[in-house]
Amino acid sequence: MPSDKPEETGSFQRLHPTSLLFTIGGALKGFLVPALIFLVLRKGEGYEFWGMLIAVPVTLYAVFKYISLRYRLGDEELIVKEGIFNRTERHVPYQRIQNIDTKRNIVHRFLKVTDVIVQTASGTAPEATLRVLSDEAADVMRKHVFARRTAPSTTPTIIADGLETSEPAAAPAPAAAIPEDGRVVARARIRDLIVFGIISNRGMLAVAALLGVFWQFDVMPSKEQIGRWAEAVLGVREWTWLFSSVVVIVGILTAVVLLRLLSILWAVLSLYDFKLLRDGDELRTRFGLLTEHALAIPRHRIQLMDIEATLLHRWFKRVAIRARTAGAIQNQEAGTSRDWLMPILRRSTIPDLLSEVQPELDYTGVPWRPVERRARRRVFAKLLFLSLAVTITLGVTLRPWGWLTGIPLIPLAWLYAHIRVKSMGYALTSQAIWFKSGWFYWRCRAVRYSKIQAVTLIESPFDRRHRMASVKVDTANAGTGTDAIAIPYLNVEDAKEVHGRLKSEAVGTEFKW
Repeated sequence: MPSDKPEETGSFQRLHPTSLLFTIGGALKGFLVPALIFLVLRKGEGYEFWGMLIAVPVTLYAVFKYISLRYRLGDEELIVKEGIFNRTERHVPYQRIQNIDTKRNIVHRFLKVTDVIVQTASGTAPEATLRVLSDEAADVMRKHVFARRTAPSTTPTIIADGLETSEPAAAPAPAAAIPEDGRVVARARIRDLIVFGIISNRGMLAVAALLGVFWQFDVMPSKEQIGRWAEAVLGVREWTWLFSSVVVIVGILTAVVLLRLLSILWAVLSLYDFKLLRDGDELRTRFGLLTEHALAIPRHRIQLMDIEATLLHRWFKRVAIRARTAGAIQNQEAGTSRDWLMPILRRSTIPDLLSEVQPELDYTGVPWRPVERRARRRVFAKLLFLSLAVTITLGVTLRPWGWLTGIPLIPLAWLYAHIRVKSMGYALTSQAIWFKSGWFYWRCRAVRYSKIQAVTLIESPFDRRHRMASVKVDTANAGTGTDAIAIPYLNVEDAKEVHGRLKSEAVGTEFKW
């Protein structure tokens, strides 16, 4: 029979008995709506019925999988066994564990259980997901793992322009048991979440779901029905052009307000009481009203700092700050992200937060340098070609008025090129490289030299023609097909200077995970 005794850390443990309920519920969740449609309406050609039948083997497979799962807390590693036909045994050394996150919804809290997600720097998926453990067993696991986590025994290699050097990794101070709470560094209160809801506009998610339900149940109103409802509510028999315009404008404004209200509701439910806590070298975020998340971020393992702001952020004088660690898994459930340090923060408090999270990053004293001004012509040339293509296409298909499209497009292309190049800037400080870009969506990134894994100097044929080059910096967390920092449109001499400085710093700086 499944056991959840947390004291027996030396032997293999089973999941909490309620794991079966959560497993079956998760397997059936995707078939709930088709089943209701079939049972209530009994319409269509029966695909809902076959969907219900598919749920049976899926549920059986999920039950077998979680019945077979065992885990053991050894002296130096976490061991997880699972599978009946295809058996796997995963060994996760404590020193490789980046984070141990927990997740609890209302049912979890009622039953005093939690989901535990173990993450390493492997990248694409959690190393182990234990669904579910008792709160006591989850707490014992966290304390056991972090009390025994030691410095990596391997010597990672730094690669910079073909040069390799092996440096011993610095050992973080062994963490004792993680207490329930640490010191609060930053906190998003209700008023902050209201602003975040207005900025994020997540209300479209609810609208999309509502439209999907209307379509599935075939209750979308027709144009005639909408007209009759409007006449009954407004008491108007004859629709003039002016009255119709007023109704459309009022309807749009009402829809915008309702969407923002839905977005605010989402923000409050999803990110309620968002707190950033620090306990020694550990950063943790806690948030959520219905579903409670507790995420851990080792401070010394942060690879990249991201400061982001849309146009609405700047209007409200707010930003969002992310801290990306090696192999961090993005959690997009309910629109949340696991690498958020703060989803909403006053811009004036950025230096205070960075001094707690990364004291090496002095945001107020960054010596920004612009990219090559001649880049405006290159950006404008690309947009001009696109604008001409659009103008010709519309001119031929919508003659003669389509030819007038180019009148606003060409000056807009020049304005965009000017703003884009002007908003770019980079800086090399004593311990980090900085890069900022964007106007509508502004982003500022910082990578410490100790986290650089590769530095690349790129000269395309167009770059060589204009005597320019690009410099790219890669870290352990950039992800597939992306770079941590990519600085385009540099004068070739400046690019070589930046590349040489970064290469020197990467080779001469001790690499730290």
